[in-house]
Amino acid sequence: MKNTKSSSCKVDFGRSAASLTITDAKNAHIWASGDCPEGSASALVEVEGSGETKRTVEWDRKRSAEHCATPSGSASAKPGTYLVEVKVDGLGTAKVSFVLEKD
Repeated sequence: MKNTKSSSCKVDFGRSAASLTITDAKNAHIWASGDCPEGSASALVEVEGSGETKRTVEWDRKRSAEHCATPSGSASAKPGTYLVEVKVDGLGTAKVSFVLEKD
């Protein structure tokens, strides 16, 4: 996330304010941070004026389903192209594709 203003700001990356969703090339749900969340506490990060911050999320290739249900299909994501979508309250949505190689 990049702050284009000259003054610092705070951004909430907590589970109730930010979400990350992964879909496959057919737009099928693969994994989402909100499927089986652990807690909903805020995770405020201060971003300096004209600065930026990055957050890293490690994903073990396991699929998820809403409300902690067992996902349909294979348990792990297969090699292929995927789309990750990040939403942060008040900042909109960002999307980027990535490729998983064979494990």
